[in-house]
Amino acid sequence: MKKSSFIIILFLFCSFIYSQSSSDYFFKGLDLEAKGLYPEAIQMYTMGLSLAPNSYELYNSRGIAYKKNREYENAIRDYTKAIKINVGFVFAYNNRGICYYLIKDYHKASKDFERAILLNPHFGYYYFLFMVASYKISNQAYKDALYTLKSNKELITDKWLYQIAKYLSGEITIRKLLNNADSSIEKLCEAYFYIGFKSRTEKRFCRAKRYFKKCIKTDQKNFIEYELALKELKKK
Repeated sequence: MKKSSFIIILFLFCSFIYSQSSSDYFFKGLDLEAKGLYPEAIQMYTMGLSLAPNSYELYNSRGIAYKKNREYENAIRDYTKAIKINVGFVFAYNNRGICYYLIKDYHKASKDFERAILLNPHFGYYYFLFMVASYKISNQAYKDALYTLKSNKELITDKWLYQIAKYLSGEITIRKLLNNADSSIEKLCEAYFYIGFKSRTEKRFCRAKRYFKKCIKTDQKNFIEYELALKELKKK
């Protein structure tokens, strides 16, 4: 091949690469991730970051792909980078807290969920996960997390999450919570997990196990509650 031809081809290749924007790689990554192609999605997000190295959204997205690929340390590193770029990016705290929980670093998980609550006190899941992580630390930590929920539950804006908050606070029964789920398989997945969790805190281990199994049977594999229920059932 002549040198001039090589230079032209190289120029055209480089022009194509740089014509791609970071958002193009972001959406390609999302598409691959939805198909379960996590290593390929990670590659797309990495290419996007090469064009936009200060994109906390791309770091968060790559962290999610790493987490789905069970590369928890890599995910934590990306979430931390996202937080350094945007200290108020609440999703990165929540996502990092989940990864810390999955590697059994419950203290760090609890701190991240608590920070998420401070940044957005209206979103119920942060309170719930704060309680789940705190329970793994000590009874007092769990009581403090429960107090935080009880003190702030009126701030929760989503009606369904408010019902879960009322259940965890001891204000409504299991039957009432399940009735509010309206036979929605997604809501039932969440309800079953939190019933199982609350049952465990009350030392009702057989009932806890039964509801964790019910959660798994919903087959909502993209839900953190499904993943946590599976983790509980795998405990020896």
